Amino acid sequence: LRFHVGQILGDFISARGAAARMTLALATPSGERHEFGLLIAALLCGHYGVRFYYLGPDLPADALAEAARQLGCHGVLLGVSKDINDNHAASMASYMQELRSIMEPKSFLWIGGSSIKHVGTIGPNVELLATLQILDMKLAQHMGQKGKA
Repeated sequence: LRFHVGQILGDFISARGAAARMTLALATPSGERHEFGLLIAALLCGHYGVRFYYLGPDLPADALAEAARQLGCHGVLLGVSKDINDNHAASMASYMQELRSIMEPKSFLWIGGSSIKHVGTIGPNVELLATLQILDMKLAQHMGQKGKA
């Protein structure tokens, strides 16, 4: 399935224009290997003509923030779906705080996935997206289109 989704994403990347209204970096945090939701998010980005960089799973906060900065991203879409225990919840909160403190101040952070309830409050320009349908509507709104959800 990853292969077929990758082919579709490759078509989106090769078809996109030079100018984009929004550019996103997509990743999962350190220790998070589940990337299927993130792949679907990438498909939604491609559908709406959002320029995206799929950075993949298990990315440290400093590397993600630096990549987003170097790539000129308007924001980061982070997928969090790992089962959470107390230790992981604390490390997740620390990761989010570190990421937000390193990111460009005017950039935004969207966090989606089944474990967003464990993310906690991490400041301005951060939105928790509980479902892919909400992401669909957000992308449509930012791109001036009507959402499919």
